[in-house]
Amino acid sequence: MARYARWWDQRRKGLDVDFETWCRTASPILDGHEVALHGLTSQVQAEILFGLQQRCRRSVITYLYQLRLFVGHLRTADAGTIVGFDVEQLPKHVRPMVQELQSAESRSTPEAEQHKDIGT
Repeated sequence: MARYARWWDQRRKGLDVDFETWCRTASPILDGHEVALHGLTSQVQAEILFGLQQRCRRSVITYLYQLRLFVGHLRTADAGTIVGFDVEQLPKHVRPMVQELQSAESRSTPEAEQHKDIGT
């Protein structure tokens, strides 16, 4: 219900976009320790999750507010990948995390990861 109210509020303020596009690109209403990846391609979702996994392996703390901000920018840009995303669009305090996520993704290939999974 809150999301529907946000849609109508933005329409009254002059938003000129169809409902399907708005649903895909609007920021979600979050509660607590959540980061919503809806509206991102499955490729981008996988890249983010892989990068977060690599950060966790190194015991690096990821602040959810920074990740949410990055995800919001990806959603708005309708990005097909996180690699090559211009970090200059982001606040300075978010850039190092994004660069680490990008770096983790650029060092890996699906074939290499699959090779690890099957243990050969």
